[in-house]
Order: sequence, then C-alpha cells, then structure tokens
Amino acid sequence: MCGDFNFPHIKWPKGIVFGGTSEEQVQARALKKHSDREFLSQQIRQPTRQNNILDLFFTNNPASISLHRAENNIFSDHNLIIINTTYKRKSTLRYEGNSSAGSSPFKAYNFYTE
Repeated sequence: MCGDFNFPHIKWPKGIVFGGTSEEQVQARALKKHSDREFLSQQIRQPTRQNNILDLFFTNNPASISLHRAENNIFSDHNLIIINTTYKRKSTLRYEGNSSAGSSPFKAYNFYTE
C-alpha cells in the first residue's frame, strides 16, 4: 500500500501520533491501527516533503524490498520515491495487435466524432 497520505503528525518508523487537530489524530491512529492489524510496516524513512514523511510505502514483506530512497525532482514539491523489490516477473506482456509504425490500439476509438 503506498501513496501521499499527508500525515505530517506521525513519527516513523514507530508510527507515533503527535500534534495536529483531533480529526488528524483520529485519522492517523486509524492508519496505524490498520497497518498493525494487517501486519504492514511503513518503509520510507527519509523526508518526502520538506522535513516530513508524507509519502508512505507499506508492505507485509520487508525482506522483498532491496532498495528504497527519496530523491528531489523538478515536477513536484514531494520527493520521488524509488522502490526496488526482489520480485521477479514470470512473463512479459505482448501486444498482439498491428505492429506497423504509427498504429495504435486507440485508433479503434473515435474520440472526435460528433
């Protein structure tokens, strides 16, 4: 489970809730309760926006994470989260359609018909 949870009032890795409004505290505790109930651990340790860890990555298998880091980027005020796993793909997906240059499966949809 991952995303921008926007909980600046949680200290990770322990998930300690502090400060914020009472509603923010209720929401933060609900997230912590859910992650504990589902045996999920939050993996991001570096700030993802200013000095806060707002973008979170939860897993029930921390051993499957070989690398995670947060990097500055020019597209957002949040850092980019990069996560590598030890999972291997069993197969690759192949496009079975027309492979000629310029063709696209989206051509079958006429978005511009009035």
